[in-house]
Amino acid sequence: MNADRKKIIETLNDMQLELKNNQKSLVAKINKIQIKLSSFYQLYAPNKSDEPVPFKDSETQNKIFQNIINDINTLEDIISQVFLDLEKRITEIKTEI
Repeated sequence: MNADRKKIIETLNDMQLELKNNQKSLVAKINKIQIKLSSFYQLYAPNKSDEPVPFKDSETQNKIFQNIINDINTLEDIISQVFLDLEKRITEIKTEI
């Protein structure tokens, strides 16, 4: 039984490591999206009067981009919380074994 417990703990450790790597990867992707959206916004921000504005007005444009950025931030928070909860549960299981 001791060998079985050791194997279970090793498996849980592997799962925990994979979970951390996946979290880093997802957060990095979200950060890249945020950077791209910020760059895109800066390109189309009505800084000059002769630049075309792709939306009705700058207020609408601002709201759209702020909503996108807020949604991405919320997504990042949710993903981080899920991974933290899973890591916590894996740790609890390891201590119970």
